Amino acid sequence: MFANNGQEVFDHVLFGYRVAESEKVMLPVMIHIDGFILTHVIEPVEFWEEEQVERYLPEFKPIHPLHPDRPVTMGALGMPDIFSEAKVAQDEALIQSKSEIISAWKELGDIVGRYYKPIEAYKSEDAETLFITQGSFGETVSLVVDALRDEGEPVGLLMDRLWRPFPFQEFRQAVGDAKNLIVIDRAISYGGQGGPLAIDVRSILYKEKNQ
Repeated sequence: MFANNGQEVFDHVLFGYRVAESEKVMLPVMIHIDGFILTHVIEPVEFWEEEQVERYLPEFKPIHPLHPDRPVTMGALGMPDIFSEAKVAQDEALIQSKSEIISAWKELGDIVGRYYKPIEAYKSEDAETLFITQGSFGETVSLVVDALRDEGEPVGLLMDRLWRPFPFQEFRQAVGDAKNLIVIDRAISYGGQGGPLAIDVRSILYKEKNQ
């Protein structure tokens, strides 16, 4: 998950526990926070009430608890005959986690009034050119969009919040009939065909008639 500001960071730390500890997921959740831009900036954040946290985070009951009377092996070496199967199972589990992610966002919004989506759109309905960002770049680029709109430029913004599993369908719908996509990546893929986000965007639109 990518956070745009301090409030989203705070909300998504709790969200991360909610998703990761779900029996339907049981996978690690990473909340991406931009170093310095978010970690070293003071901004107002609305804290949750204790009652809200208790409503959102059920009591954690591990499926495979460690107990001396019931010894188990965890994190053992996977030999070649099962390693590939294990990785495929991880991939399938990650893909299946999307429904739980959407549900957790809905529940979060119902409790604190802030609703999150895999792809957040800003002034994109009639945009011919769309900026695509992750993390705190989104708020910065939204100011650029406002300035360009004032000059008559039909631009908009798509902020990718959910990185994996990638929200392919939501992204394609959000792009709509835009003619130009400007991807601002947070990283580079050494020796690759652009940054990680740009590579995903290119692959999503590969079969489109109007590329």
